[in-house]
Amino acid sequence: MSDDLHTLIETFQREADQAWNDYPDLAQADFDETDVETIGRNAAEIAIGNLFWRLAIGSSIRASELAEKLGRDEKEITCAVAEGLLVGLTGRYQTFLPLWQFEGGGDYGELRLGEAARMALAAFHAELGSLFRPDYVISWASTKQPELGNQEPRSLMSHEEAASSLEYSAKVTAGRLAQ
Repeated sequence: MSDDLHTLIETFQREADQAWNDYPDLAQADFDETDVETIGRNAAEIAIGNLFWRLAIGSSIRASELAEKLGRDEKEITCAVAEGLLVGLTGRYQTFLPLWQFEGGGDYGELRLGEAARMALAAFHAELGSLFRPDYVISWASTKQPELGNQEPRSLMSHEEAASSLEYSAKVTAGRLAQ
């Protein structure tokens, strides 16, 4: 078993044990075994899904952290994500923004949207209009693209000379999605 899987299982076990201790009604209830198995499967699917999105996003910053670093309100950041001005993935409690979209790949001194990311976002917006979703951009950025020599767009975002190629790749992908 991998270390990550072991950590996931241990953490889940610890949290479930704590909840069982904190809420005596759980320990005293007589749940249907099938229902409990279904809930356990659902919890595992949620955890694995979160890990897949973490892979797709890559290095990221929470909207609350970004707001603090920029001296802005977190609501401004989450609104910029909702409007498609920044790329972010909103979870249950937090919005995560991939660092590749910022100048310098997110060096904390340079948290301004990079030109290549701006052009790619504009391409997705132009092609998709009201169908635009940030997760489309995140999926595109983390998937090897044939028009980029089978490289992931996020690995090229900090290369100014790649901006027009990234824009073209974004148009191709968004165009496919719009059909």
